[in-house]
Amino acid sequence: LLQGRTSEINRRLTAEMEEASQQLRFEDAARLRDSIAVLDKIGRKQRMDRSAKGGNYDLLAAAAADGHCVVQVFFVRGGQVIGREHFTLTNGFAGEEPLLLRRFIQEYYSGDNMPSYIYCNKLPEDAEALNELCAAKFGHKVSFVVPCRGDKLRLIRLVEENARLLLDQYLNSRERRQQKAAEALEGLRQLLALPSTPRRIECFDISHIQGSNMVGSMTVAINGCLEPSEYRRFKIKTLEGSNDFAALQEVLERRWRRGMAEIAEGKQPRNFGDLPDLTVIDGGKGQLSSVVERLREIEAPMRTVIALAKENEEIFTVGSSQPICLDRQDPALQLLQNLRDEAHRFAITYHRQLRGHQQTASILDQVPQLGPTRRQSLLKTFGSLAQIKAASEQQLAAAPKMTKAAAAACYKYLHSNGESDD
Repeated sequence: LLQGRTSEINRRLTAEMEEASQQLRFEDAARLRDSIAVLDKIGRKQRMDRSAKGGNYDLLAAAAADGHCVVQVFFVRGGQVIGREHFTLTNGFAGEEPLLLRRFIQEYYSGDNMPSYIYCNKLPEDAEALNELCAAKFGHKVSFVVPCRGDKLRLIRLVEENARLLLDQYLNSRERRQQKAAEALEGLRQLLALPSTPRRIECFDISHIQGSNMVGSMTVAINGCLEPSEYRRFKIKTLEGSNDFAALQEVLERRWRRGMAEIAEGKQPRNFGDLPDLTVIDGGKGQLSSVVERLREIEAPMRTVIALAKENEEIFTVGSSQPICLDRQDPALQLLQNLRDEAHRFAITYHRQLRGHQQTASILDQVPQLGPTRRQSLLKTFGSLAQIKAASEQQLAAAPKMTKAAAAACYKYLHSNGESDD
């Protein structure tokens, strides 16, 4: 195997697999089949290594995105690929691959470990000057080459593919998400002149249709990450008609009064008792002013409150007439956008749920022999008007508090009046 004579092993394993299959030992045959597949993979890699002709050289490829870079290095010695290594550069690296390769080469190679040929996916920036610098440093000529054909082109493409895959893995990793969250929080701290990095951020939104079924939502981010278990929703209780400003005032007042009550009772900070370091309102300067006015009226412990207007993604702050406009790629703005979009989605979902229940209840109100108790029983049993309508008379009669007569009346009404499932 180490000498590359995998064909002999392959023939032996294939014979054993066929024998096991004929004897109906299918598990053994499957294990041998998998071994043959691994052997083929090893053989392909050995053939690739042997194709790396031409003495001693390194193959370098850089892949960059989102201010981060991965450099993949393959080491070829005596015509054999003897190893590989990759480096993730995460300190806000900016620029194209040629510049990144130049910086990497200058910092990576030291002592006498630099071969005479470096094959790259892109020519390093100012390659001629870099040749002279390396020749003076290592005492021998160093050439940087971008392969155009043959085995070395195939190898450098493989190295480049490795670099891009590793970069994608890093950008999607938990480590990267945590780092991006930390960047966003630090950006908010500096932008809003906060005394410390905001640990808990809450965002509020209102949803309704012409004032009907008006609801509010609260979404939460802890240490820069969304925490759905902390989300809360509010049914507006004190308003008639459409008034987003007053609805926001009610929601914020209820949230802060409950939080202050939990703190006064000495409860362990959780839910509402864990007050936000930063509060975000989905809206503009008018919504922000109305909310801050109400919080001052109830003497809430004032924390930083801002508004995020969706049209131009402008950030409004208390005491300033001019909004703050950030680059769309700014991590701080992206965190606020994610939180705001979640609040909008959460509010709309709750509004639609209430509206659906209201429509269902209004239809069931018209069914003979269905009082409030039976209507509630049917909704609890079947979950929706569509499921009630799809049920048979026998299934309706089996629901708690129902009778055969009530079930028959309900079935007849729903199927003779052509009620829709909405």
